Amino acid sequence: MEKQLYDASLMGDVIALYRLRQEDPLILDKAILACEDKTPLHLAAMMGNVDFIKAILQVNNSSSYYYMCLARDRGDRDPLHLAVIYDKLEVLQLLINFGFQVVNYMCLARDREGRNPLHLAAIHGRLEILQVLINAGFQGVLEKAEGGGTILHLCVKYNQLEALKTLVNTLKNGEFVNAQDEDGMTILHLATYYGQNEIENLASVN
Repeated sequence: MEKQLYDASLMGDVIALYRLRQEDPLILDKAILACEDKTPLHLAAMMGNVDFIKAILQVNNSSSYYYMCLARDRGDRDPLHLAVIYDKLEVLQLLINFGFQVVNYMCLARDREGRNPLHLAAIHGRLEILQVLINAGFQGVLEKAEGGGTILHLCVKYNQLEALKTLVNTLKNGEFVNAQDEDGMTILHLATYYGQNEIENLASVN
């Protein structure tokens, strides 16, 4: 039955989810307890199965949903990390609308490489997702990243000019823009080091 649940999560099969819950009302709770990697919510978020996630939210009690949201896979990623990585904006918005406090906590959660979902949005150039998270008031954007740098350092390191522009224009914080990593490097230093002229010009203006 557990395999059927995971298959339903991957396929977004809401009818199968309802049928499985009729057979065993605790199947989602058992999936959380037995999980060694990704929960059904992880898989649905990764695949962008919005209707399936809505069904989970409707049929599951609040405490079980809370634990499923905070569950980590083997890469220490929660469902929000996966929604960002796989560019599933609808999933992101659904999670935000359902529970601000839970998602705010998820935005601060770090994966095995020390990155929260906003860091990942910047690294992968997920501009819409990045803007939605910032507009929602999440503080993860201000959290230090790898090497003691900021999310702006990540933009330079991964050559994400548009993400950098979005962040600089949205945050409008000169102190943050000129922050140093643990090696004393600002984003201007990094842009010069990597030979990224457009980023260097943007950094020098700010």
